[in-house]
Amino acid sequence: VGSDIAGVSPLALSEDAERVFLLNLFLYLFSPTSF
Repeated sequence: VGSDIAGVSPLALSEDAERVFLLNLFLYLFSPTSF
């Protein structure tokens, strides 16, 4: 597992995390169930 994590750049991880965060935020704000 350690080698797999080391093989991925921190930048890619942060970009994926930001993308997921924005997607979740979008779904939360615009989901009909949130109103």
